[in-house]
Amino acid sequence: MTILRYNLIPSLLILCFGLHAQTNLLLGKWKSHLAYKEGISVTQSEDKIIYASSKGLFTIDKEDLSVKFLATEDGLSGATIRQVAYDNAEKLLFIIYSDNNLDVIRNDEIINFPFIKSNTSIIGSKRINDIYFDGKVFSYLATDFGLLVFNNKKLEFSTTAFTDEVKINTVAVAHNVLYVGTDNGLYKVALDGSINIADFGAWSKVAITGEALNIPIRHVASKHGRLYITTDDDEVYSVESDLAAFEIVYSAATNESIRYLSDEGDDLMIGVEDNRNISKTLFVGSDKFIKVGGADCINRTQYAIEDQKGRIWYADLWDPIRYTEDKLFGCKKLSFAGPFDNTAGEIAFKDNVAYIASLGITEDYQYAFTNRGFYVYDDNNWTNYNRDNIPEMAVKDFQNVQAIAVHPDSSIVYIGSYWNGVLKYNTDTKVSRHWNKDNSPLQGVVGDEARTRVPYLVFDDKNNLWVSNFGAPKPLAVKTPDDKWYTFNVPSDKSLGDITIDQFGNKWIAVVGTGNGLLVYNEGANLQSAADDKIRYINRTNSEITGNKVTCLVTDLDGSVWVGTDAGPVVFDCPDPFNASLCKGNTRRVVVDGIPAPLLKAEDILSIAVDGANRKWFGTRNGIFVQGTDGTEEIAQYNVTNSPLLDNKVINLKYNPISGEMFIVTPSGIQSIKTESTEGSKRHSSDVYAFPNPVRPDYAGPIAIKGLARDANVKITDINGRLVYETTALGGQAVWDGNDYNGVLASAGVYLVFSASTDISVDLDSFVTKILIVR
Repeated sequence: MTILRYNLIPSLLILCFGLHAQTNLLLGKWKSHLAYKEGISVTQSEDKIIYASSKGLFTIDKEDLSVKFLATEDGLSGATIRQVAYDNAEKLLFIIYSDNNLDVIRNDEIINFPFIKSNTSIIGSKRINDIYFDGKVFSYLATDFGLLVFNNKKLEFSTTAFTDEVKINTVAVAHNVLYVGTDNGLYKVALDGSINIADFGAWSKVAITGEALNIPIRHVASKHGRLYITTDDDEVYSVESDLAAFEIVYSAATNESIRYLSDEGDDLMIGVEDNRNISKTLFVGSDKFIKVGGADCINRTQYAIEDQKGRIWYADLWDPIRYTEDKLFGCKKLSFAGPFDNTAGEIAFKDNVAYIASLGITEDYQYAFTNRGFYVYDDNNWTNYNRDNIPEMAVKDFQNVQAIAVHPDSSIVYIGSYWNGVLKYNTDTKVSRHWNKDNSPLQGVVGDEARTRVPYLVFDDKNNLWVSNFGAPKPLAVKTPDDKWYTFNVPSDKSLGDITIDQFGNKWIAVVGTGNGLLVYNEGANLQSAADDKIRYINRTNSEITGNKVTCLVTDLDGSVWVGTDAGPVVFDCPDPFNASLCKGNTRRVVVDGIPAPLLKAEDILSIAVDGANRKWFGTRNGIFVQGTDGTEEIAQYNVTNSPLLDNKVINLKYNPISGEMFIVTPSGIQSIKTESTEGSKRHSSDVYAFPNPVRPDYAGPIAIKGLARDANVKITDINGRLVYETTALGGQAVWDGNDYNGVLASAGVYLVFSASTDISVDLDSFVTKILIVR
């Protein structure tokens, strides 16, 4: 069995959960930007409440209610957690993932046990349904294929009881007897060593008054010296220790379902949810008397625990996090900084601030049916804008927000809805204005005239806002700075998507759908007249495109247009894109196993971004591929196996030119990775600096020198002028590994950084900054 161990940096000390929240991300480091809103599962250690949210894990300090977060970049083996459970005896946190992977956190170490997930000898479902700790040595895992016994001291699986296709839903121990609830009734086995647990055929089936209990058992819990079970018909039974008496404690109404039994409190807790998404908690005392609580607090409760102060903490699928200080009354709610949800559409950057649309379309351009508005991320702070704080979003039913563009010279944000047009919103004055088919030249969709679909927005260098008006009779629109609108017909399908603008002002536009291609459009000198317009439709018949779909477009730093298709990328670097005979595009070729092959020919390119060094980032269904400036050199590849990437399906990539972070959108949420590049200009910045600086004795990573001219030549010398290192900037940032030319770690001292741009006519060789190394 393979066991994977991940050591966190000492300051994290996972079981104390002292996790970082740094603002200046180190080179190569990942950060997940997740919406920690709801509770999938909840457990507790002596001093922490531990929650699993939909895409991560977080803890709440029991004393001051401070919160810390943990995600894949911190060493978690997966993104989607099904259950968390804490063993107080051995101080272990168990994390069960939706793919049946298992992590165990002990002290400052995350230990992965992929035995269940990767076991090819197990036929059928491998789902882990429940876990129970005996408070001594063992934990018991109920699965669809049987029962697993895990030794918490030795950190190893010790026994497996295969159940011959009988699914085990739940497990508990009472009076030294192990009970499991299955789809075929309740089974038991003594833990005194008289029976081999691994032999499920030797287990006994529990009967009620002499008759075998053959109905499915969903939950089992041990409390007050009794066993409690929940059947498939939503009845809760109390079972005495000698199994001689069964009593119905609670029978759910026809509109109710039993969600859980929890023995993690003074009373047994029964979670009940009705068909209106309203929940309640039944507290069953030792006398079997039932008190009802939580009804004014919880909606879709999944589990509950009681802490030392008598507070009830609920895992609830509806946000925010809820708890009560009294079992029966009141409600406290906790909200944390983060995006409103883990969905995202297009992203725009301005002045190191990210503006993120919340998602309006599915992969095949159907409605996503979301009402989440847009998110703004500024220096680790999140602001969510939606119908709760922009009234016009509610009034205009402004849902399915997919597109976003930030005005270059003001605090105005333009948001595109794949439902009802364009909203202009000033984040300073809070003033908004709305355009759709009813008050502008924007048009409804042919066949769905009530809707004004806008999947993409982009500004040109004259501050004109270009709009894809998907499915409209005239699907390309533009709004001038004085709010005048113009629309244009196209010689293709009307399903327009992404737009990119090249260095000559030509608009390259994806035509969505199988068998379509892309458009190149130039409005000429007179925006109001079509007489000087140029337009060309490019598809498989007149270009090098071989894929059936054009999915995305981007213009690189040299002016070349990269077109993503479902059969790899195609590059158009033509001086005149309207000359059909001279501008057919080309496919970059790379050497794979000594054989030249088209670049990423087998990949469905879902997104493309260009970083500050003009390197190309391709988002696919198989992760991210990073290629050199011309696409022929592989720089890196990221997937869920070799990186903290949340999901291999990468639907959007967007580069922050100031911070050098590449933002990544997958179905599992938003992340970013700090690249080795930043945006460069012809001249050095007035504020060239190194980070980290000073370099402390405990740091052994790369050192970034920021604010350089693009692709500058960088030389690093010691204080005596001896050359130590030389490199070329990646965009506006150079990276030093801290070693000299001989690969020896640079000694303590002051080092001088000299830099010269590639264009010596504008920036001569100059001293730009110092680096202090402390050993």
